Amino acid sequence: MSVGNRVLLRAFALLVFLGAIWVVLLLAAVEPAVAATQFIVTEGVGVAVYLVVVLAIAVRFLAFPLILRSTHAFVRDTGVGEIRIAHGTVRELARRAAMQVRGVERLQTHIQEDPAGLVVYLSVRAAPSADLNAMSEQLQQVVSEVIRGSTSLAVSAVHVHVAGIASQEPTR
Repeated sequence: MSVGNRVLLRAFALLVFLGAIWVVLLLAAVEPAVAATQFIVTEGVGVAVYLVVVLAIAVRFLAFPLILRSTHAFVRDTGVGEIRIAHGTVRELARRAAMQVRGVERLQTHIQEDPAGLVVYLSVRAAPSADLNAMSEQLQQVVSEVIRGSTSLAVSAVHVHVAGIASQEPTR
């Protein structure tokens, strides 16, 4: 949910909560609340403004879904229809391809969409004996090829960050 929707939803909740408290005070016949309500209704437009704001926010949430389309997928229009590939699927493809590269001990992947194509970020923990430069270049090539080959999505960049080196050689 976007920040604007969260703010609007909280404002709506606060207005409804305050309205409910006011109604309870009126039903309990608390004199200051009754007197203030009579003054606002006869002398001002406070109740009308309150109702218009609450109704406008309510209509916004009822008429327009909070999430019009899932933004967690890469979408390609093929002319015959639409192909949606979930971010998690592309991330898993990148992870599996990267784990096949010699010297990769652990990694985290993050993928963003860019006008030129996907940008893949790999944070890698390498084996102690790994040639970091060769491993990084191979990661860039393999991950880019696997994503392109499996999804037909363009990959504009694969950024490799060697975040650390494992304490000992893995037992594979």
